[in-house]
Amino acid sequence: MLGAYMGEILFKDEWEYDTVYSLQLKAKTNYGTVRAIICPKRYGNWARFVNHSCDPSVDFVSRTIGKRIYMMMETRRDIKAFEEITVDYGKQYWRSKQKQCLCRSQSCKDKDKTIPQNVPHPVPAIPRDNPYRNWNLRPESEDIYGTWTEWERRWEKV
Repeated sequence: MLGAYMGEILFKDEWEYDTVYSLQLKAKTNYGTVRAIICPKRYGNWARFVNHSCDPSVDFVSRTIGKRIYMMMETRRDIKAFEEITVDYGKQYWRSKQKQCLCRSQSCKDKDKTIPQNVPHPVPAIPRDNPYRNWNLRPESEDIYGTWTEWERRWEKV
């Protein structure tokens, strides 16, 4: 077990959530019913940055600890030193995004579109509808030395 997927818990009446990193918590008894959404936009942790692979090293598994339900990251296999931690985003993610998988694993679901191993990954463009595109990640009051502001200024030029 590597850790929990953290974020705000949103329920059915709060469907305005971040579609980039949010994770659906489904009911155990009524298959397919979404109990809640874990939205890490404001209060997330490192787990929201785990990338996709068709041959993932971890799974998201719901676990009850005390009276709370957590989405935990559990390993599927041994992870080598410096190996990227990956998870399978699932068919629904790719269907709704209409994007191509770039994982390059031997078991890739987009085998007919795979990029050869010796060709570098294409640099993805940030889509205009991405909610993080113009998101102020850190308030100016916390940027005492101006380094974060400088980084954001350089990033906007890219």
